[in-house]
Amino acid sequence: MAERRLFVLIGHPVRHSVSPVMHTAAFRSLHLPHIYSAFDVPTEADLRQIVGEVRSGVIAGANVTVPHKQTVLSMVDAIDESAAAVGAANVLVRTPDKRVVAYNTDALALADELDELMRETGPVVPSRKARGGAAEVPGMGRAVSAPAVSDPAVSDPAVSDPAVSDPSLPCPRRRAVIIGAGGAGLAAIVACQRLGMHLISVTTRSWTSSAVMLESASGERARALGALTAPWPGRSTPILSKASQMLRLNWSETAATADLIIQATSAGMLGGPPGDDVTGIVPWDMLAPHARAYDVVYNPPVTPFLRLSGMRGLRARDGLGMVVGQAARSFTLWTGMDAPVELMRSAAEESLEKAASVR
Repeated sequence: MAERRLFVLIGHPVRHSVSPVMHTAAFRSLHLPHIYSAFDVPTEADLRQIVGEVRSGVIAGANVTVPHKQTVLSMVDAIDESAAAVGAANVLVRTPDKRVVAYNTDALALADELDELMRETGPVVPSRKARGGAAEVPGMGRAVSAPAVSDPAVSDPAVSDPAVSDPSLPCPRRRAVIIGAGGAGLAAIVACQRLGMHLISVTTRSWTSSAVMLESASGERARALGALTAPWPGRSTPILSKASQMLRLNWSETAATADLIIQATSAGMLGGPPGDDVTGIVPWDMLAPHARAYDVVYNPPVTPFLRLSGMRGLRARDGLGMVVGQAARSFTLWTGMDAPVELMRSAAEESLEKAASVR
């Protein structure tokens, strides 16, 4: 029998995560004696200690989640191309020579999810089955419907083209807007590039002005990846300069004509901040019928962002497929074995359903 090894999830908060149940199910199905646990790691000092334990072999490998995906890069011994390309890591692997290597499996997992979402065709109708069996509620799943709302008032002539605006057809891949510039937001930029998006625009709550945005490390990284950046367009954010005002208007106009909107923050997550600020910057009534919406949050299954996406009648997904995809790739990096992906997905769904039944 293989030697028992410990794998962990490190982040803050982590109690919402389905990673332990997914990896435990995968280990058991392949008769591996390994253990997977979630460690709440609130500070950089705690993070550095955990990285040291991976290096020493006390911990065999780790997944990294918010808020440490970027910070951890300064603590490892080597950065794989997958993490270097994004500027964030979600997997740590210990090599035989006791080095810790950082990888990113988020971007590929998200690209796969978004590709499926953009390709979906057929009527947008209610479905009793979403995410492989979980009961669907308005605002999430692979097919959603909603009450009628006003027609999108956008100036883009392509939106009035039936071949483009018909929600029953595959979605064009021209413009994407991303809310959030942390590890998930950076992965979303890379994923959108893999989809062939022509224009990618990013904003985040910490960019309170154009000056803050231009001086921030996250803004610099987003621009280095090829995205346009804009100060946070929320109504509560003071307008400090003409430049800030123009950039905010630019983001709002881009969002109104977007083919894809990605919510890439922890807003609405169980144990995280509320999602009202995020939903408040989206011009819901102006979105084209063909637009797709994706929320990286998967617990709870219906966030404020997904609820409003459903009310607008958009095809929308939560982040469960992404978390399963990145977990499967993590499993293979650690073990060298193919991951039982469907089993991991089923374990995650069952865990979420049980948690929802007691809330």
